[in-house]
Amino acid sequence: MVAMADEMLVAGEGQLKGFMSVAGNPVLSTPNGEKLDEALSGLEFMVSLDYFVTETSRHANIILPPVSPLERDHYDITFNGFAVHNVAKYSPALFSKTENEKHDWEIYLELADRLDKDAPEAVQKERAATKAFGPKFLLEQGLKYGPYKDVTLDALIDNPHGIDLGPLHRMLPEAIKHADKQINLNVDFYQADLERIKEMMQQYDNQEILLIGRRHVRSNNSWLHNSYRLVKGKSRCTLMLHPETAAQHGIEDGQDVRVTSRRQCGYCSRGD
Repeated sequence: MVAMADEMLVAGEGQLKGFMSVAGNPVLSTPNGEKLDEALSGLEFMVSLDYFVTETSRHANIILPPVSPLERDHYDITFNGFAVHNVAKYSPALFSKTENEKHDWEIYLELADRLDKDAPEAVQKERAATKAFGPKFLLEQGLKYGPYKDVTLDALIDNPHGIDLGPLHRMLPEAIKHADKQINLNVDFYQADLERIKEMMQQYDNQEILLIGRRHVRSNNSWLHNSYRLVKGKSRCTLMLHPETAAQHGIEDGQDVRVTSRRQCGYCSRGD
């Protein structure tokens, strides 16, 4: 994301002239969004998969809206990898989609068919099979060949609140693919650049504060700001400071603070 706007704005070999955004609003959620906003406006073609016309998708030549979250089945894959306990839960769609609506995966497959008509036969067969059976079949097969033989899709449907599979299983050191079965922390690529980081940190003035952004459950970066129900109410732009840092800068709890950088400024209140 750091160089994406430059890749679009700087003319020459390798210049990005097309872009596809999926469920994201980087004009709001990335630093120096004004520059990216300018870059997107100069593209030759842009496609967005989105429910809304956002600060980013407004530049798209075509917006392809997928079905809503309540019109799709859900089985978490990403966050199960961060879980502290083994569980499995499946949620069927609450509403059926209409004939003209498409799931994300259906949109991707149709785009692939139209843009890559000369794909190898094996790839075309794989696409056809995915269209015919859908992700539910893939989930069934994944559960079938997974470590818990009693966990089937039917079992998950019969247990709408999920199935408790017990504590996590030890996976180390077997999961480490290095020959010595140790995690390589001293990677040459990063180690060689540590001195530059030290020099950069030493350049900071003692009066400067390093600002770190965070997600809020009701905004989730910029994904949910189109929902009035979620964004209404008092401002949640709070600044969390160490008490000593706050005292050093003469900032009291609840005081309005002006936060500035070389690119932009904004206002927030100091929280606890």
